[in-house]
Amino acid sequence: MPSNGDPTRVTSTSVTLIDHIYSTNPTSLINVTVPSYAPGDHYPVRCTVNKFAKLIKDKSDSHFEIKYRNFKTFNDEMFLQDLSNRPFDIIQEINDSNEAMDMWYNLLVNVLDKHAPVVTRRVKNKYQPEWYTNEIGKSKFQRDYFHKKKDTENYKKYRNKTSELIRSAKAKYFMDAIDNDENCKIIWRHLKDMNSTTKQEIDILTHEGKVLINKNDIANCLNDHFSTVGEKLISNPHKSFKSEKINKYVRSK
Repeated sequence: MPSNGDPTRVTSTSVTLIDHIYSTNPTSLINVTVPSYAPGDHYPVRCTVNKFAKLIKDKSDSHFEIKYRNFKTFNDEMFLQDLSNRPFDIIQEINDSNEAMDMWYNLLVNVLDKHAPVVTRRVKNKYQPEWYTNEIGKSKFQRDYFHKKKDTENYKKYRNKTSELIRSAKAKYFMDAIDNDENCKIIWRHLKDMNSTTKQEIDILTHEGKVLINKNDIANCLNDHFSTVGEKLISNPHKSFKSEKINKYVRSK
């Protein structure tokens, strides 16, 4: 992932950007910077990772274990104090650049593990949907916290807040996606993501008190339902849809 363009190697005759950070999830990187500190002839490249990263949606239904650093009790002053007490000066006595970098990394991580330990958590979804926000994650945390504490009043408050945040985030994300995407295929992919899908076949269907078993009858019933459900749900079926992108596409056909 590129930084803001700062060079990572500077000599008397050249300035180059040859040191990089690669990530399979670029959205989790908040920023990338190049500190002006050169233990060798290359500047280090530093990045900040968002622990509430919005990752690509995973279709699996099984649970996963994720690892992340817990900054819940992180204290800046104590961290910097412990960091200043580490013997970083011994790095200057190491001639091999790889060994020097390993020593610097181990000293830093040792302090970091103390103040922001790596924790393992079991989650249902390995990756969060693209509409998921930090605010939703924090609200869910408060909701579950008050539920555990049996604080009914605050639990209901954050339960309702979380539900509203999710509804608003979904609505904004999908409307923006539909209005901004030029590719029709991508538009329909977003519309499909609004509802869960399944590949399981429907063997039996009950409609208006009738039990349907024949696959043709089931298909015709579903076809009739989805072809007329719009007029049944919308009070004014002739009212124009909000998305100019879809309206423009339909008119072009």
